[in-house]
Amino acid sequence: NKLHKDSIPYIDSEIEISQIVIYPRSDENAVFEVKEKLLKLRERVLNGESFSTLAVLYSEGPSASRGGDIGWAAKTDLDPAYTKAALALKKNQVSKIVESSFGFHIIQLLDKTEDRIKTRHILMKPKVSYEAKEKANRHLDSLARVIRLDSISFERAALYFSMDEDTRMNGGVRVNPQTQTTKFRVDEFPTSEYYIIRNLTEGKISDPFESTDDKGKTVYKIIQLKSRSEPHLANLTQDYTLLKNMALQEKQTRVVNKWVQEKARDTYIRLEAPYKDCSFNIDAWKN
Repeated sequence: NKLHKDSIPYIDSEIEISQIVIYPRSDENAVFEVKEKLLKLRERVLNGESFSTLAVLYSEGPSASRGGDIGWAAKTDLDPAYTKAALALKKNQVSKIVESSFGFHIIQLLDKTEDRIKTRHILMKPKVSYEAKEKANRHLDSLARVIRLDSISFERAALYFSMDEDTRMNGGVRVNPQTQTTKFRVDEFPTSEYYIIRNLTEGKISDPFESTDDKGKTVYKIIQLKSRSEPHLANLTQDYTLLKNMALQEKQTRVVNKWVQEKARDTYIRLEAPYKDCSFNIDAWKN
């Protein structure tokens, strides 16, 4: 399962980091304020106002510009609390307030099938006070100081203090969701985060900084740079997993192509006019 020399890719600089994350807590007044706003919006919808117009005006989610419409989604792809509330609705019915990992919602069910639902929603997030942000910042500043003094390792501190469930059990190490490895290209970091990382040397820890998680919630972080590679031609020492996956994919492609060629001998194949002049890699499609 060898790769042709010309197929070996040039690898950009890649970075591995660990992080400790603290979520500043919203106080009860902020939660109460969001719920009051959503209750009033729900009442307006029930009294005949357009849900989609109100979503454009008030929702804090990325779907606001589409009237809160998030389109068709598999039940398992959505937050469990969101899915449960949506499934309990009849078509065009509006939910009561629902709390999810993203914040607080009111949801309108547009349609559903056995395994998918189509909804729109208005999302609001309780505001985090300046005092709560400062508390999180001070906590991380103190934590970074004791780690630098070798009073506790970064990995143990992440286990004990980080609020990020995706990384705390792994010593704070972040996994790239696109590749399922611990390596990130520079352009895969948010710009604000990259500016923090670029000034770190291997093993060093950043000062606390404000960021957002993948649900859009405010967080505070400290980051430790684990490694930074220089741009290079892929090799087995540094890029074993990548090259292994590429070789496996090439082998799978060959097997599938061979199967198609064999099946084409006794299978009727008809190409529509727009596709007849396309350039095909498999000979079976050319005849």
